Amino acid sequence: MDQIAEQSAYSRRTVVAAIQLMERLSQAELTRCVLTWGGIFLDKIGDDRISVTRRLNNLIKLIDNDQKCKVDGGDFLRDRIVDQVVACYSKQIPGAALSHDEEIFRRLLEYDGFRITDRDGTLRRILPCDARSPNTEDVITSRLSKHGFATAQGHLKQAMDAHSRGDWASANSQIRSFFESLLDEIAIKLYPSSSSLPSSENRKSLLAKNKFLLESLNEWGGDGKNYINGLWKRLHPAGSHPGLSDEDDSTFRIQVVLPTADLLLKRLDAIIGT
Repeated sequence: MDQIAEQSAYSRRTVVAAIQLMERLSQAELTRCVLTWGGIFLDKIGDDRISVTRRLNNLIKLIDNDQKCKVDGGDFLRDRIVDQVVACYSKQIPGAALSHDEEIFRRLLEYDGFRITDRDGTLRRILPCDARSPNTEDVITSRLSKHGFATAQGHLKQAMDAHSRGDWASANSQIRSFFESLLDEIAIKLYPSSSSLPSSENRKSLLAKNKFLLESLNEWGGDGKNYINGLWKRLHPAGSHPGLSDEDDSTFRIQVVLPTADLLLKRLDAIIGT
């Protein structure tokens, strides 16, 4: 999973959103698209004897089962799909009147670090190549599942779903809940008795006391002037619902929390030897 995250340009959510837009294609158009990937793909997802919807469901299954799948020319299949959908719908997506599915696709592309330009409908990178991995969410979800962190995983999914549909207040609330649940579940995983502690703050202090949160890196400190507390305060300065928010602010919160969560989960893996 980590290797794919480093090489693939787009997250799974973006790929699935692109495939949903492909449902507008006719059978002949879908077949032509599939044939450009290589002859074997017609056998893998089915031909026009089955419905377009079923063929696209098979395509999602193919990508999930083989994330290293490549098309003729060496590109990842998941990346080629997004690029082709952008090419097909570029004249529609930059316009003022976007469909619901197009709006979701646009937001997910921007979350991955790309924007469709209004001038000519081409895709432009808006973040440096190494600014973030577009598959950070996919990697984190895999690690959460591995460790059995169901509560944190549920909050992360709700945060990303809310962000995709433009519900900023809900996304903000859920990403904060995700971060709190993640630290709680890490503490309980390492120190089961911590489940009886009265608050999340106590569990964070325990993680610092046992050097999971590192005071030497200013991740924790007795005066509250540290990275973890600072991030916690920045996520929602007035609680779970601080009032008005916008896309840039909500995206910023997610893009700060996910790399932090990735770092902490890697640290947990190193400690327990997985």
